[in-house]
Formats: sequence, C-alpha cells, structure tokens
Amino acid sequence: MNLSNIEFIVATRIDNKERASNVFLSYSFFKLNSINSKFVFVEDSNKPLLTNFIEIKSEDKYIFEQTEGNFRKCRSYNIGFKNTERPYVCFLDLDVIINPVQILTI
Repeated sequence: MNLSNIEFIVATRIDNKERASNVFLSYSFFKLNSINSKFVFVEDSNKPLLTNFIEIKSEDKYIFEQTEGNFRKCRSYNIGFKNTERPYVCFLDLDVIINPVQILTI
C-alpha cells in the first residue's frame, strides 16, 4: 500500500507499558506494510523515552517537548502539524491501533 501522500502525526507520552507497546506495534506495522509511510512524533513528557522503544527512521521526524505537567496532546498535534510536508495528515492515537486499509477506505 502506497502512503506517499499521507503524513502521520503521533502525539505521545510513554507513561505505561501499553502505550510503549502500541507505539512499537503501530510504527512497525506501518513501516512493514506500506510504501513511503512518513511520521512526525511529538513526545510531550518530562524526559525522552520514545526512542527507547522504537528506532525512528531517517525519513521521519522526532520532536521532544519537555513538560512537568499534564499531557498536552492537542498542543503536540499542532506542533506535529506545523512540521508536516505532505498534503494529507492522519493523527494517530497510540491508544488505538488502526489497520491502514481503513485509512484509505471511504
């Protein structure tokens, strides 16, 4: 499946095992089962943890936003959106694992 027009924005905070597992599963799934998938990860946390769970490919972006307070998911999505280059964006929620076919089906 060719995803060359879509850029995925992932606002993340790895605060439990499930989110760490979901980020690994989601990223691995898209990278293995699609052509030209591209991601922008925005980690909003008190310390960077995301790269402990996935190796971010060179075509993708990783932005760390340090915070001591609540998870600022919408702010992270806005930061990610400002760093996209493709005509279509898909906001991925790490609490939901979606099949890429669903993205391309209307």
